[in-house]
Amino acid sequence: RDTGDPNIDVLNYFLDIELISEYSGQTVIAVRVQGTSTISAAPVADGLNLCSIDLNQGMNVASVTGDVASWSRSPDKIDITLDRIYNADERFDVTIAYDGYPQSSGFGAFNWWTRNGELVIATLSEPYFAHLWWPCKDALDDKATMQTHVTVPVPMVAVSNGLDLGTDALPGARIKYKWEETYPMIPYLASLAITQYQRYDLQFDYFDGTPQTMHVPCYVYPDHWNFGAGQPAPPEKAGCDEIPIMLDRLSQRFGIYPFVREKYGVVETGGTGGLGASMEHQTISSMSRISNFSDILAHELAHQWWGDEVTCQTWYDIWLNEGFASYSEALFREIKPDGGINSYWNRIDSRRPFNPDGRVYRTSIADTWDIFDGNDVYNKGAWVLHMLRHVLGDAAFFDALTDYRDTFRHDSVTTDEFAAAVSASFGDDVSWFTDQWVMEFGSPDYEWNYAHAVINGQSYLELRIDQTQNMEGYGLFTMPIDIRVTTSLGSTVHRVWNDGLNEHYVIPIDAPPTLVEFDEDGGSPERNWILWDTRTRVLSPLSAPPVIVETTIDVFAGTAGETTVDIVFSENIGTFDAADITLVGATTGQHAPTSAAYSPADLSARATFTDLPDDAYTLTILSAGVLANGKTLDGEISDADWWDDTLLPSGDGQPGGDAVLTFDVLTGDADSDGDIDLVDYAEFDACFTGPSAMPYPPGCGAEDFDHDRDVDMRDFAAFQTAFTGQ
Repeated sequence: RDTGDPNIDVLNYFLDIELISEYSGQTVIAVRVQGTSTISAAPVADGLNLCSIDLNQGMNVASVTGDVASWSRSPDKIDITLDRIYNADERFDVTIAYDGYPQSSGFGAFNWWTRNGELVIATLSEPYFAHLWWPCKDALDDKATMQTHVTVPVPMVAVSNGLDLGTDALPGARIKYKWEETYPMIPYLASLAITQYQRYDLQFDYFDGTPQTMHVPCYVYPDHWNFGAGQPAPPEKAGCDEIPIMLDRLSQRFGIYPFVREKYGVVETGGTGGLGASMEHQTISSMSRISNFSDILAHELAHQWWGDEVTCQTWYDIWLNEGFASYSEALFREIKPDGGINSYWNRIDSRRPFNPDGRVYRTSIADTWDIFDGNDVYNKGAWVLHMLRHVLGDAAFFDALTDYRDTFRHDSVTTDEFAAAVSASFGDDVSWFTDQWVMEFGSPDYEWNYAHAVINGQSYLELRIDQTQNMEGYGLFTMPIDIRVTTSLGSTVHRVWNDGLNEHYVIPIDAPPTLVEFDEDGGSPERNWILWDTRTRVLSPLSAPPVIVETTIDVFAGTAGETTVDIVFSENIGTFDAADITLVGATTGQHAPTSAAYSPADLSARATFTDLPDDAYTLTILSAGVLANGKTLDGEISDADWWDDTLLPSGDGQPGGDAVLTFDVLTGDADSDGDIDLVDYAEFDACFTGPSAMPYPPGCGAEDFDHDRDVDMRDFAAFQTAFTGQ
């Protein structure tokens, strides 16, 4: 649909209306709205003389006055010619006098019904139905302050957004309620809730340099009020009493409640004939019910941060509202006074989508139910944040939410902007995560298996992970995966970086495994950090490519000026020769090994180089020449695709890839720390053989500056030069 005039920036609304009930005998048959909407706006660019305001075509317009030359109606619009041309820094005002019988649509839009014989009126304009009952720019990208004056018959109570400015008594047993929203607000969040409400007053205590309090009103139906005690009935009172606790705990996680200068309240609007949902109206949430509704009370409160203060830029991005609020249900369970991690897992598991393959980002916004899909937007959206929290870690995740909120405070935002804000906060790009989990369809199907190997006395877990969702037409999912390994010495969680459809890992462990668990937090099969569709252990052989599990470079290996490279593989590679390894000095060029050999008994190879001159060296073990199980070496030493260098394995999990290592030769650097100092001098003294030129002890090659196989005065003179730099 058309989402409002993009050429104007609305600054303020002043809505002054009266609600008039029409009867047949004692029965209400209609509710009419009449009054004015005054809109203060400015052009977004110079040269504006035409603009439009949204209003359903079923509503009557009596006049349009103010800075207006003329006006006309078109479907769902009021088209206005201004009295002159306005530039971007100039403000203009138009006042629309209107009346009519608003339609109901979506979750209610404008709805009226009777409860125990008493009239109830309430609005719920999401997603794009504000214009069904009042003239506005019904768009997601334009927030404005607002004053709402509502005239109703006595003894009805009219509740709306922002500050309570009091009431005016009017003739004819009428009363005008006056509200002011001083924080910018999207029009769909403007709210009316009207009946003979009873108000229960609470407060939120917070610290903002000094101790402060904020009003927390709880409006309940008369039949939910204990008139003798002057408070809600026990079920409703229990719900109301939890709200200050929610404000405190969510403020600790997200930053202080966004509209703390005004209020946070809730008002009952459910029941037979009532609104079709609870709704996070700015500063005043409309609740289907208050009793025994803790999760949804937390949901609507969380929206004040995620949806009201920071709002999705388009309805395609609605998960930025609903996914965040749904995730906050689990988060509040974790951090509330009687909560904890078990309660968190219970709630996030209840939000696990029954079909994880749906797309979080919306493909259609033509219909309310396309936008507000419970499986894809609410549940999978909540799981997106659950997964992101684990990927980033707790501290970085909540820091990123704070930075995201600070960046887009009182503004609207897209999924790409959310990813960019998190990436900037985190210090590494996370768009790969949102691209696959928000923007695309699908979820991973994992098949996995493991085996135990002992290599040179060290236990290793050999692990294979395959993704098979490509057979359903879905793409690769890149994720870190928790592998929990239990041995006789305890349990350890290893995180592997999985970014291929078929990957193998070799993980050092402390003893033979007695249990291996795939994506199970705390060893619980129901506690998963990844929204996979299936997770199956298969018993087919691993057939892994060889991986280097250990490399030792001894620059000064012995008395013959030797440098040795010892390499331990995960698999039996059969043979290893000089053609399988290269060594290149930064200034001295290529050096061939004097020998290369392989021992199948301990899966190790040794390459020896003689008399390497001082230089910085790059050593490469060539993938093509190292084979096992019909696969070439998986030789990458570290996976540089992600920020956490503790993630295993040593390779990237797939065949093919040279192993590249670097080392320095610096004669005299006995401790190989990159410089020559007093520690090296002590080593020199132990190796010094004196004028008899006796062969030096084994391991003293670093001190033999002239490579003549002894350490004598000539070497001492060279050492002094190296030590002093002269």
